[in-house]
Amino acid sequence: MDFSFSLRSPRPPSAFGLDLSDDTLKIAQLRYHGKKITVDVLIEKRLPAKAIVDGEIKNIDAVSEALATVYGEQRHKLISSAIIALPEAQTFITTITVPKKGNTALKQLLQEALPEYLPDSVDKLYIDTQTLSENDTSWIVLVGAAPQILVEPYLAIAERAGVSPLVLDIEPIATANALIPHAETTPKTRAIINLGQRRGNLILHSSGSVLFTASLPISGEAVTEELKEQLKITKEQAEKTKRLCGLDPKKCEGVLRQVLERMVQQLLERIGENQKYYRDHFAAATKIEEIILAGGGAHLIGLDTVLSDALGIPVRLGTLWENVSVETPPELESELRYATVVGLAERALNDEATL
Repeated sequence: MDFSFSLRSPRPPSAFGLDLSDDTLKIAQLRYHGKKITVDVLIEKRLPAKAIVDGEIKNIDAVSEALATVYGEQRHKLISSAIIALPEAQTFITTITVPKKGNTALKQLLQEALPEYLPDSVDKLYIDTQTLSENDTSWIVLVGAAPQILVEPYLAIAERAGVSPLVLDIEPIATANALIPHAETTPKTRAIINLGQRRGNLILHSSGSVLFTASLPISGEAVTEELKEQLKITKEQAEKTKRLCGLDPKKCEGVLRQVLERMVQQLLERIGENQKYYRDHFAAATKIEEIILAGGGAHLIGLDTVLSDALGIPVRLGTLWENVSVETPPELESELRYATVVGLAERALNDEATL
């Protein structure tokens, strides 16, 4: 098992993608057939309540049993190895500048520099680094870290289910791998706003790499709860209303837009703070040229328009199959909630490292 940002794999796939959220587990496996790609498996299964909380596995037995059930049902199709996503909320990604010092190797300089940036001591973390660029005076290095206490249960549930964990990947990197176009001659600077059921995050991507991530004060469940409380309706009614009306001022007499105004403003403020952080902390910072919406919450009607009008930046829904030519894509409800697991599956499929 490796904690790594890159993977080179032959055809057919070397692994399937496994994405565990607080509510569900998702599995995806892709396969080449000539120049076309087919979807061997793309499946989602609900997990018992509170089996995973804020990305931490609280009930190893329940999660491993759920994985074993799905893996057993799909075993005739699935490879025995998995690339597993680790949750953004419990992991760490940043980009650092490492000044050169004579003939001292980068490896040694990183050992000296990393403790200043990491959220915990080195001996308590799994750490991986990737050099993004180099000039005469320094290296730019992407750093990813995950607490060992978080990682061990993820390894345990895989092994109990009979799955071999091949690589651990950080969730935002997998999401970006699915949604950021790989074929651009000149890569754009983009932000991905990933609105999951329980958590939201912003992923800043530039020059072919994730530069940093940040949590956002909005999620699918938070929107539902806000509607439930403000409109005095049931959770089921709130979910239905959210799907039908969204933020479109022409639907439901614009009531939802008024109710969610505070939440939208908080989201805009948080995006603005991260734009400033990017400008202040990255010497080569360029203008954010596009925002891509991901996660189940991305399908909230009118969200793209509201954000684009307020930020003055083009905003669009992500395209799940942005980087792969899939033969007969499966029909999915709220397909962008599968972005992370598809990004994992693409990573196992491609001949070249694309992160």
